[in-house]
Amino acid sequence: MSDLQTVAPTTTPITLAEAKEHLNVSTTADDALIGRLVEAATTLLENENNRAFINQTRALKIDDFQDGLYTHDRRIRPPFSPVSSITSIIYTASDGTSTTMPSTDYTLSKGQPGSISEAYNATWPDVRQQADAITITYVAGHGSTQANVPEGIRHAVSVMVADMYRNREGPTPEARMAADAFMARESVPDYG
Repeated sequence: MSDLQTVAPTTTPITLAEAKEHLNVSTTADDALIGRLVEAATTLLENENNRAFINQTRALKIDDFQDGLYTHDRRIRPPFSPVSSITSIIYTASDGTSTTMPSTDYTLSKGQPGSISEAYNATWPDVRQQADAITITYVAGHGSTQANVPEGIRHAVSVMVADMYRNREGPTPEARMAADAFMARESVPDYG
């Protein structure tokens, strides 16, 4: 069982220019470093909050439609939210054939967290008892640009970037608390 990013976001929640403005940096000497810090802060906050900020494609691999880690009340909950779409659900049928589930057999709830459930009068198919028998490819994120990302998330990234810029060894507890406060409304329960 795993959930991996297969197509990375095309941008970050804040631009290099926005990060530099927050840092009050006007030279270009540290542009590469600041860019890496934006990416590091983004990854850290996304993973801690089970959240994708900018649209990205992910592949969730599970053993069974009743998998205890990601399935609750017959609903599959992808670990990263918000889920905006399901690209495909491909499973290994009990006879060993790779099968794409028709999109009419499942529904997506885009709530926080998102969930996938059986469509009305449909049931999850039988799958071969093997590791990673099901691959759910989905898109998670608030949108494809910085403008789609909630301001609290954008500010949390800025806070972490500023702290990591000033404290090169890693974020301080104070910065973590500040970022957590901005992210509080954006975090998604971890069902794992």
